Amino acid sequence: MANTEKLTTVEKLLRVKDKIKIALAEFDAPAPVAETIEQADFVEAVLESGEAVRATPTLAVGSVMSLISPDGDIPAPDGSHTLNDGTKVVVLEGVISEVVEAVAPPAEASPDEIAMKEQIETLKTENETLKLSIVENTKAVDLKFTELEAKIANHNTINELLNEAFVALSEVTVNTPAQPVKTETVQMSAQEVIQAQTAKFEKLRNEKFKK
Repeated sequence: MANTEKLTTVEKLLRVKDKIKIALAEFDAPAPVAETIEQADFVEAVLESGEAVRATPTLAVGSVMSLISPDGDIPAPDGSHTLNDGTKVVVLEGVISEVVEAVAPPAEASPDEIAMKEQIETLKTENETLKLSIVENTKAVDLKFTELEAKIANHNTINELLNEAFVALSEVTVNTPAQPVKTETVQMSAQEVIQAQTAKFEKLRNEKFKK
């Protein structure tokens, strides 16, 4: 029993020793080196014609642009080159002299947006029509008022003349013997009444002057 306990204790000590060695080995191990990824020093693109091109180091003014071919890179010819995304690149002696970014096409309007625009245009048209109608109606009302004012002015003038005629008639009647008055019921227009009163006034005035 004593030997068994001693062997068991030794085994335990050996196991602890092994664990300590493993721990020390991990502690002393060098830190892992992080992997570095080298970035490409060029940009590749495709022309509208389908040819592949390479701009070194980037697609910008001052970079070298070349055509990619199975036999190697070939300097891009002078002139304007359009990439498949719409970007225009101008090359002079193999070097990029200008880059014009592609303009994104306007987004296609949805059916709801189209309907809304049509409603807005319809409202604008109706508004303009209403404005014109209001202007025309205002002009018509102004014209009616002008005509009415003219009629009122004319009516006032006629009333003044009639008043003068009645005054003159009353003055003549004072010095004129009374004559039997014959009453007749006659329907006459306003113009006929004015004409009749005016004729009477002229007749009375002539008789007055004769005296």
